[in-house]
Amino acid sequence: MRRWYRDLKKRDVLQLPAAVSAEARLQHCSDVLDEYAEKVYAVMHANSPALDSSE
Repeated sequence: MRRWYRDLKKRDVLQLPAAVSAEARLQHCSDVLDEYAEKVYAVMHANSPALDSSE
């Protein structure tokens, strides 16, 4: 989505106000996705068996 947005932004010769809103919404989506990924990794890490270094 970021690449798509960058490509569109390059073509926005009118510098429409909606572009500012779109950028903010894209950033919000990215933040939400990052938070979700952190939660998934935390759960996966908490549920993984500990490695025994004596083996």
